[in-house]
Amino acid sequence: MAASDDPQPDAIVIGSGFGGAITACRLAESGRKVLVLERGPRRSGEQFPRFPRSGVRDWMWTSQWNGFWDFRPFGRIVTLTSSGVGGGSHAYANVHLRAPQISFRDGWPQGMGPETLAPYYETVEKQLGVRPFPESIDVAKTREFTRVGRAIGAHPIRPNLAVYFDEEYTASEHGNVPDYRQDPFGFGIDVKQSPCLHTGECDLGCRFGAKNTVDLNYLAIAEQKHGATVQPLSEVLAIGEEAGGYRVIYRDRTTFERKTVSAPLVMVSAGTVSSNELLLRCRDEFHSLPKLSPALGTHFSGNGDFLCGALNTDKPLDPWHGPVITTALPYEGDGFHFYLQEGGYAPDIAFIVAAMHPSSALSGKLLKGPVGHIARLRTFHAEMARLAQEHKGLERKDLPANAMIFLGMGQDASDGVVHLKRRIGRRPKLKIDWDHTASRPMFNLMEMEFRRIAKELGGVYVASPLWSLLGRLVTVHPLGGCAISDDESQGVANPFGEVWNYKNLYVADGSAIPRSLGPNPSLTISAVAERTAEHIVSN
Repeated sequence: MAASDDPQPDAIVIGSGFGGAITACRLAESGRKVLVLERGPRRSGEQFPRFPRSGVRDWMWTSQWNGFWDFRPFGRIVTLTSSGVGGGSHAYANVHLRAPQISFRDGWPQGMGPETLAPYYETVEKQLGVRPFPESIDVAKTREFTRVGRAIGAHPIRPNLAVYFDEEYTASEHGNVPDYRQDPFGFGIDVKQSPCLHTGECDLGCRFGAKNTVDLNYLAIAEQKHGATVQPLSEVLAIGEEAGGYRVIYRDRTTFERKTVSAPLVMVSAGTVSSNELLLRCRDEFHSLPKLSPALGTHFSGNGDFLCGALNTDKPLDPWHGPVITTALPYEGDGFHFYLQEGGYAPDIAFIVAAMHPSSALSGKLLKGPVGHIARLRTFHAEMARLAQEHKGLERKDLPANAMIFLGMGQDASDGVVHLKRRIGRRPKLKIDWDHTASRPMFNLMEMEFRRIAKELGGVYVASPLWSLLGRLVTVHPLGGCAISDDESQGVANPFGEVWNYKNLYVADGSAIPRSLGPNPSLTISAVAERTAEHIVSN
């Protein structure tokens, strides 16, 4: 096993999404030598995968492939996250909502709430340049979702988006030719961004840099101004104690050689699923961190994610025009709250919307056999590529314009358990035991409201076939398992993210969030990470 050639860093940050980028930036600003180990590649512009030119290896992340999406089926729930420098900030819909008081009613450390996190919310909002979708830009799906929301008695809001907008610059006026601007947010870094071109590509990696992803601010500041090293294609396998700190073992995904590096401080920010797996393997398989809390892996949540849509609406909604999400309908009742949001998608994947209908050929590909098998992924991708080729070159007027994607999210029961299942003669396998029974009343309310919205749009309501036929939900917002807590019987880390029984080992990502939040979780994940970083730097 080769050792790292670089001198020992002061801090190793595992992962480069919201939690990793923020803590790496603040630790580097404090004068520490920071090494960020990211399992995925660095991507920008045309390096993001697109149909039909990209193959399955470009799309799917596996033990051998360095693709964009990390798609993992676990019994009754499927997690869909991403991999690469910048982490999930490249694959989310840019929404930044502060969690209300009701989000903190259960499971959080004493005193944690909106007031505690307010200064950190403000810091993140400023750093990511968030603002609502401009009222002056007319987008059909935004206009119609707002109209329908009011018609059914809801109260539409325009949430803050981490996107660089220019009201005078729209795709309809300028086409898809980017007008790049140097360092538009004034960080003093070598970063070029284009104003949003309203192409609906937010979840696929923005080719024009309009999304204020964390590699364009937090990570760029850490690298360019404070000397941090971001090392892509470095997949961390294990963490162990040693004199003066921790030894981290990782795999170079270009050569598949194993290497080691040590530091006095380690930050685990690999994303909810990967952080849980890493720490579970360290405790239960490698026994390199045997004193990790018995609460590790508990209170897993999908943040109440519920995917559905409306097809054949009365009016064209041009779902590829605008950012993916621009509008939300907040709901709060006796002991529950959730958010309903409209969604868009890029023209080159418009054909996938047809897969939501249970009778579609693509839906059949998705549901046949054990979802997630690599051979099936090839079959599934081949079918998508074929359909994409059929759509290649079509004018927008020929695309299915009368459709809208919906995303619901809310406080589910947070009763999932992430664990390792022993297998004879093979390595333990990561499993998530999750049952939607306790969360079903909330999902029923969401679905009832989405049906009303679809009807008001003059369309046909369709749920994800995974849900309607298999009772399996898809989450793009997995949370929990490595929760911050007041004592180690309730969580993995203390209220400032330091792992119980392991000084200078921290967790800062979605896994540290104790329970489902309701609103899109990126802002709260980021605020908690800012608080953790502040604690480290000031102590």
